[in-house]
Amino acid sequence: MLGLQLPRIKDLGPIIVVWIASMGVLIMQHDLGTSLMFFAMFVAMLYTATGRKSWIIIGLIAFAAGAVLAAGMFSHVGQRVDAWLHPFSNEQYNKTPGGSWQLVTGIFGLASGGMLGTGLGQGHPSLVTFANSDFIYASLGEELGLMGVLAILMLYLLIIASGFITAMKIKDGFGKLLASGLVFT
Repeated sequence: MLGLQLPRIKDLGPIIVVWIASMGVLIMQHDLGTSLMFFAMFVAMLYTATGRKSWIIIGLIAFAAGAVLAAGMFSHVGQRVDAWLHPFSNEQYNKTPGGSWQLVTGIFGLASGGMLGTGLGQGHPSLVTFANSDFIYASLGEELGLMGVLAILMLYLLIIASGFITAMKIKDGFGKLLASGLVFT
């Protein structure tokens, strides 16, 4: 199918177990970011170990299924999806707790930076909610502008790509998995 070598049904066990575990983290801890990071890291390491691109496709399908299930079944995930899809609606903006006001202040922080930013130390972090932790990227976007945050994003992508290239060249199985796990986290 599309030139991909699909794994056998019995080989799907590990990815199903990790998918269930990441959904468990989402359910028990209400932490979407950690759940996504663990699952994505496992899929990346599975790809590194086997070299099969089909694991990435299967991982994306499992992620999409989990996202749809989580948004429908868990109110905290559904609220975040609604806030992300409709950040400027009065209903979402004024909802407490969990409204979109935090997201909107981050968007305004990014927008006020424009293309080139206001300059380092020249931003207004008091206007962006949690500018020093949750919305650090919005603060950087205000001070460095679109060009600056794109440069930071490209730097991260270069580090990840070079790490994966290095991991794929390692002959030792443990070293290959260690390198890919370290790069992805």
